[in-house]
Amino acid sequence: MVLGGYNGKIAIVDLSLGKVSYEALDEEMLRSFVGGRGLGAKFLWDSPMKNGTTSEDLLGIFTGPLTGTGVPFANRLTMVFLSPLTKTIAYTHTGGYSATALKLAGFDGLLLVGESSTPKYLLVRKDEIVLSGADSIWGMRATDCISALRTRHGDARILSIGPAGEKLVRYANVVNDAGRASGVRHGAGCLMGIKRIKAIVIQSDYSQRLPMQTSKRSRRYFSACHRRSKLPLFSIGKLVRFLQMALLSRWDQ
Repeated sequence: MVLGGYNGKIAIVDLSLGKVSYEALDEEMLRSFVGGRGLGAKFLWDSPMKNGTTSEDLLGIFTGPLTGTGVPFANRLTMVFLSPLTKTIAYTHTGGYSATALKLAGFDGLLLVGESSTPKYLLVRKDEIVLSGADSIWGMRATDCISALRTRHGDARILSIGPAGEKLVRYANVVNDAGRASGVRHGAGCLMGIKRIKAIVIQSDYSQRLPMQTSKRSRRYFSACHRRSKLPLFSIGKLVRFLQMALLSRWDQ
């Protein structure tokens, strides 16, 4: 039985071989390394870390246990990697809908290893990942690339790098749905460029929700949080503190 809030599965994309494999996550690991940052640190620690600028360096993209469950504000996608700029373990977050899309597509995370011989982009859809050629979009600005891929694939969440990532600028970032940037100061976009991955396209069914393992008390907090978020003049800060109380009540039990 999969732990509540998780799919219990990640995808490992070997870009050197052009193959995708799928790995189950056991409950002990999920409880020991909580959330996107925890899982990412675990897989990064177990990988052959070099200096952040080689194809052997891993790029982990993960979601947390509340993502895709309907809990307010649980929408963060976490990238964990060895920074090309600082040579230290780095993590970065981005908001929007990408994390929810990835979780509802059936994955708790993606691991990108190796280096593609030609530019590629990843197409993530229900329980499946496909590597597609990106020659026609290589060289585009990130926002133009996202527009081109959305024209090709319809309603999808898209992460893309621009010319800076392609040219391996060590602080290059990743653009999320054209309106958000992630990896600033750490160089997640540079690592995608090293691996010759232009973009990640995620298609999903937003009518679905993952079951959440929580108490009745926590569920009451979440429901109240939904109601309060719709009230006028209710500050985001107060709402976040209210949600934190709900989560702490869960861990206290």
